[in-house]
This record gives sequence, C-alpha cells and structure tokens, in this order.
Amino acid sequence: MRSNEHSLVRAIAHERHAWAAVRSHASYACVFAARFIAIMTLVALPIIAFPPRRTTHCFESKADIAKATVKKYTYEAYPAWFEQHPEMTCPASLDELDDCLAARHIRDRWGRNYVWSCSRAGMLVSSAGKDGRIRTADDIRSDE
Repeated sequence: MRSNEHSLVRAIAHERHAWAAVRSHASYACVFAARFIAIMTLVALPIIAFPPRRTTHCFESKADIAKATVKKYTYEAYPAWFEQHPEMTCPASLDELDDCLAARHIRDRWGRNYVWSCSRAGMLVSSAGKDGRIRTADDIRSDE
C-alpha cells in the first residue's frame, strides 16, 4: 500500500509540475503576443494616421509644373489645334486644346484655371501663380 501512496503522490506532483509548465508557457505566449501587438501598433499607427502622399511629380515644384503646362498649351496643343482649324484664330476654350494633349490641364497646381488669350502672334497661356492674382511677379506665362 505504501508504494501505491508513493506513486499517487509522485503522480500528483508530476501533474502539478506539468500544469505549472503549461501556465508558464501560456504566460510567456501572452506576454509575447502583447509585446508583438504593441510593437506592430507603434509601427502601423503612424502609417495609418499619416499615409505617404502619392504624387506623379515627386521632384518638381508647382511652379515648374505650371511652366511646363503653359508651354505645352502654347507650343504643342495650339499648333496642332490650329492645323485642324485653319479658319479659326483662337479656340473657344482650353477644352478644345486638351484634345491635342495627352492629359487635361485646365487648372494649375494651385487649383485655379489657366488664363489664355490669342492674337495674331499666337496664343498666350498663363497661370496666376501662388498668389492667385494676374499681372504680378509670380505669374507664369508661356512667352517667358
């Protein structure tokens, strides 16, 4: 009988040790999971809160883009339009010139419409620039 009691005590001790190991591993797993979630939150939260800006013109300023656009209207789109409409001097709107360009550029990078005029010398397209006022120093013109 004594050996049965001894075996029972040993089995109970072994079972307690096994449950302690399970609890220990479970607590390590919980701590690991909590730390992993905390680290991922610290990494992901700024990306979610402040997503990177997507821009097609990474290294160009708004003024550079406006300069290129007014030149495209004047020296690419207008001559192509004029070939298609030799009886007319000036298009009714810049929309007509957009058919001759690959993309629509009715507004400048500051969100304002381009200003245009025609004369015997050709077409002049301009942007009011950063300040939004025509005939100021920051205007961007196709003849400059």
